[in-house]
Amino acid sequence: MTVGSSVKEQLALLVDLQALDSRIVQLKDRSLSIPQAVEESKQRLEAVKSRWTAVKNEAEAVQKNRREKEQDLEVQEGKLEKLKNRTSEVKTNKEYQAHLLEIETAKKGKGQAEEVLLLLMEQGDALRVRLSEQEAILAQAEKQFQEECQKLSAETVQIQEDLERLESQRQTLEGKVPEKLLHDYSQLKASRKDPAVAPIKDGACLGCRLQLPPQLVAEVRRNEKFLTCSNCRRFLYWPAPTTAPSGEKEKAAKVAG
Repeated sequence: MTVGSSVKEQLALLVDLQALDSRIVQLKDRSLSIPQAVEESKQRLEAVKSRWTAVKNEAEAVQKNRREKEQDLEVQEGKLEKLKNRTSEVKTNKEYQAHLLEIETAKKGKGQAEEVLLLLMEQGDALRVRLSEQEAILAQAEKQFQEECQKLSAETVQIQEDLERLESQRQTLEGKVPEKLLHDYSQLKASRKDPAVAPIKDGACLGCRLQLPPQLVAEVRRNEKFLTCSNCRRFLYWPAPTTAPSGEKEKAAKVAG
């Protein structure tokens, strides 16, 4: 700590330190959320794969059923052809009538097999279209998943770099804050789990929104000693331009406000 530094300068250091702490917490929270973001992206891909698999399995089942019905039709056609070839062998009228009934029954069986086969062919055509659509959707989903993973991986690297830079800046700032003041700041920050230094606006503490006595506001504005809010115990300061690195002070002011 520079000898002879004013209360205003020391408060400015605390505001800067708080801005860094706030940003460090945000980055760490984001870092912890990235694995969950990857998992959610993976689940979205798996959902698309599941829909594609369902259509694929349905299409394969219809194709299998179609092959079976084609075999059935061949059997029916063979049976009908044999019956027609036996017509000349029929001797009596009674046998002829029975033979015609067999032929008619075989024709009905062949017709039914043809109807079922036609329906399966139509289903197969529709499923091929759906499967093609699902394949395109799956390809897009896989591409998006890869892009999201790459983006999140790059963000993880960037977060680590930013944390190292901010931690270094924080150590530098800590060295400029008096030990007692730093201890009080750390204790207050740890107990409240939120900003420990709050500005005054329109006569109120922006940490807890409590309206402050005019005398306290006037004393804070003079920057002659360290003062705290009578309600939330935060350090109070009169808003003024500070030297927070990399624009961090503006972020801290938003958090406090």
